Amino acid sequence: RENVDVAVMVGWPPKRDFLVRHLAQTRHVVCASAEYWSRAGQPRDPDELRHHHCLVFSNDEGVFVVRWTFTRGSEQRSVDVRSRLFSGDRNWLDVAARTGAGVMRVTDLTAVSDLTSGSLVPVLTDWESAASPTIYALYRRSHRQSRLLRVFLDFLSEIFAELENERPLAPRGAIKRVSPPHWFGHVRGRQSTYAGKRRTVTR
Repeated sequence: RENVDVAVMVGWPPKRDFLVRHLAQTRHVVCASAEYWSRAGQPRDPDELRHHHCLVFSNDEGVFVVRWTFTRGSEQRSVDVRSRLFSGDRNWLDVAARTGAGVMRVTDLTAVSDLTSGSLVPVLTDWESAASPTIYALYRRSHRQSRLLRVFLDFLSEIFAELENERPLAPRGAIKRVSPPHWFGHVRGRQSTYAGKRRTVTR
């Protein structure tokens, strides 16, 4: 609608008539300020997050992402976190986390400075998130022959390849691309609501 040539986005590509260039796979990192951890204690297991104040993000579709799912090898855990603070403004939640308001789940490639400086201290680093978003470029099919666009996309690919190589808390082995979670595309509500409906249907 805004007639842009290319959009760089975090999430999962929409199922529309666009072309997509995958740029990077993020990892979710559970973290809080050092002051919060000293006050509330660090969780040793995902289930312990139920006893913490979490900062919950509301995505563009208005879904409150309150179910945090983790994997470690063949093991999977889903935790419905409790929160007093919800927001669709990621920057606002970042500030709240840095000032000790609670626990936040951040994407590693967008929080490099906070994680490396110690403003946010990660926990549960031996667990992987089952819903970490991708970073991708989106553009119209009519623009695919544009030489300028191809050059710009190649430039973006180089930049994000460097970011992935320098990511904090780098895991062992390659990072796998994550499929969209089952609540992706729903309009408004709580993520746990959609997860509950899905469990009922699949029994």
